[in-house]
Amino acid sequence: MSIENNVSRVTLGRDIKLRKLAIILFILVSFLSLISLLWATDISLNLPFLYAIYIIVTLYVLRFAKVDIFSPLMFFIFFSFLGFGLQLPILSIVPNSVFFINPFYHPNFEYSNYALAFAFFVFLIGYIGFIVGFNMVKRSVKLTVSERLVHPLGIDIVAVILILASFYFRSRYNVGVPGYYAGSIKHAGYLYYPLMYGSLIATSLTLYSAILRNSVFYTILGVLLFCLYALLGAVLGWKGDFILAIIIILMIYYYVDRYRLQNISKDIRHLITIMMVVLFILFVLFYSVIVYYRTVLLINQSQTDITSFVSILNKNINAVMSSFSETLNAVRNRISYLSNLVAITTYFQQNLKRDFEIPSFFLNLLNIGIYPEEYYTWYILGVSPNIITTNAPTGWGALYIYGGVLGVLIGMILFGMLSKFLYLTFIANIYRDGRWIIFYAIFMDKIFLPVVFEGTIINYFKKNFVALLFVYAFFIFMLNIVHPIKYSKKLFEEGKP
Repeated sequence: MSIENNVSRVTLGRDIKLRKLAIILFILVSFLSLISLLWATDISLNLPFLYAIYIIVTLYVLRFAKVDIFSPLMFFIFFSFLGFGLQLPILSIVPNSVFFINPFYHPNFEYSNYALAFAFFVFLIGYIGFIVGFNMVKRSVKLTVSERLVHPLGIDIVAVILILASFYFRSRYNVGVPGYYAGSIKHAGYLYYPLMYGSLIATSLTLYSAILRNSVFYTILGVLLFCLYALLGAVLGWKGDFILAIIIILMIYYYVDRYRLQNISKDIRHLITIMMVVLFILFVLFYSVIVYYRTVLLINQSQTDITSFVSILNKNINAVMSSFSETLNAVRNRISYLSNLVAITTYFQQNLKRDFEIPSFFLNLLNIGIYPEEYYTWYILGVSPNIITTNAPTGWGALYIYGGVLGVLIGMILFGMLSKFLYLTFIANIYRDGRWIIFYAIFMDKIFLPVVFEGTIINYFKKNFVALLFVYAFFIFMLNIVHPIKYSKKLFEEGKP
């Protein structure tokens, strides 16, 4: 079966229904947004025209793209909609809602509603560039590795050990903790990245193996391990691990179901649905708690541990708990991609570069010079370099800093081509080795989204992608040695280990 047929295969059935629903919802929301733009005062007349182009391009992709709902293209469409498609009418109507208008930031550029038009134009150039690049690639790589059977119990034990070891190491030596550029020991990354990705891979393999066996017990254990990973991530100061867990669980469930690696029982379907709701509720409840907790840690430079987390929570429960609407507003401000891009394009359009060192893509490849996220935070937003924090410029913003509009176009085309190549490679190998689901899900969540939408391009991609590839290959190598029996669906159906 060709790669194209494999891709088309998963677009049938419920995928078509989901896509039709997405088209209907997008039309409704975008129509209301377009109306709001027409009614907004003091905006560029080009904005409604640019927004109409965005709507037409998006509808065309949603209707005709032969990819599944968890492909890089659909991830790109969805998060672009959240960060740009929805942000544009909001910023047009309420210009003071841009995130950098607060006492923490000291931008020296003059922001106006008219700057939105150029920023959205830059977004649209990159948006179309990614889609074009994605559709240019037609080939992939096929590997000869075949899947081996794995019992969930052994992987469960490995996952628990790695999750706890990763948490202890990170909290003890301030590695991968908000507010710390580097750990308190040298070369901490040599342990941090393998532990982090090892715990994610082992946890994902646990859930994957449990679903293949249609085991409710091991599926519960697998989802609980994701909850443990997210909760310990919260203690370290990260809010996004709950969403990370939700996305990875959904992708594992989706691809096992769509590619018919196993007919999933109704009990497991219901269980996963319930746990998704639980994880989302935990995300809503803990979001404001983690924000307050991180602020206290950054001010006091305190140690990240469970005792500090519980102590801060108990002493300030009324201050940190917020309503669901406030949490959603905080999340909206977090997905402020258009605000970030407006700040960057406006700064350069007003020629405020002065004598500051501008990031160089080629120097950054060699770990030389300032990075776009540092340049954006310190010089564009006016945050003191002495404050240990950086803001995400988005992929569009980082590429604009590197090379202007042309840099955005070329960079996004390359992003689209690379993501399509990985996607086709995943599709080409999943039938021989379903464990590719694990690699692909973690890549999309931990690398694709941060690189493209946060804009931490070079340094982040090099460290994280290499670590993920190395640790995943090590896991597969060890599993094939420990249990050298090739995957057979018939063996699973007969209940053989």
